[in-house]
Amino acid sequence: MELMDANLCQVIQMELDHERMSYLLYQMLCGIKHLHSAGIIHRDLKPSNIVVKSDCTLKILDFGLARTAGTSFMMTPYVVTRYYRAPEVILGMGYKENVDIWSVGCIMGEMVRHKILFPGRDCILHEWVQTASQARDLLSKMLIIDPAKRISVDEALQHPYINVWYDPAEVEAPPPQIYDKQLDEREHSIDEWKELIYKEVMNFEERTKNGVVKGQPSPSGAAMNSSESLPPSSSVNDISSMSTDQTLASDTDSSLETSAGPLGCCR
Repeated sequence: MELMDANLCQVIQMELDHERMSYLLYQMLCGIKHLHSAGIIHRDLKPSNIVVKSDCTLKILDFGLARTAGTSFMMTPYVVTRYYRAPEVILGMGYKENVDIWSVGCIMGEMVRHKILFPGRDCILHEWVQTASQARDLLSKMLIIDPAKRISVDEALQHPYINVWYDPAEVEAPPPQIYDKQLDEREHSIDEWKELIYKEVMNFEERTKNGVVKGQPSPSGAAMNSSESLPPSSSVNDISSMSTDQTLASDTDSSLETSAGPLGCCR
């Protein structure tokens, strides 16, 4: 994987306008959708596990806690960094793919506030985010306590705050190769693990050589590269040129209209 310029912890300290923020969130959701389509839950989404380039290309890292959905093996409460941990995880309940959506909501709130959204020891110390209406609406749907009512990744990608970036070639791209759900539960010796890794590398190289994976999302579940949809020279998506002034949109969210304004020239 190529060298990235920063992780999201550093980007969060900048004054992000809603164009940049919604585009970063769009890429996160694309990456999560590709993971979930292969039956994989990341389970440890946080700013330090997300890296960004100066053109706002985003990638998701650290799959050490990732597990396949629907197995009893993954139902442990000792996952997800505390500040980004969904209520059903804290309570030791069974959880599904949308545990990752709660984490994205916490990351989004942190991008708005420039500090951790839920840092308190109890609910009394928690603060609610004051931001533009569309962003606030999406955030409220991501942070619904009841996981059955929480917004799904597909619904989030269709939300007006995110949908301005929607590209079927990215969102509906073929999922990564379905992971062997029993692999994590098997006992292997070191030599057996080496052989499995070697076979996986050779298989990937063969598929790459034959062009099978060309134009498809990375098997790691990272979001699609934006170089085709967004010009590298675009100042709107160049983190290195981010303003230090407060640029959050008003409640009308006029900056998110696709018919005119900054987004219209970035597609």
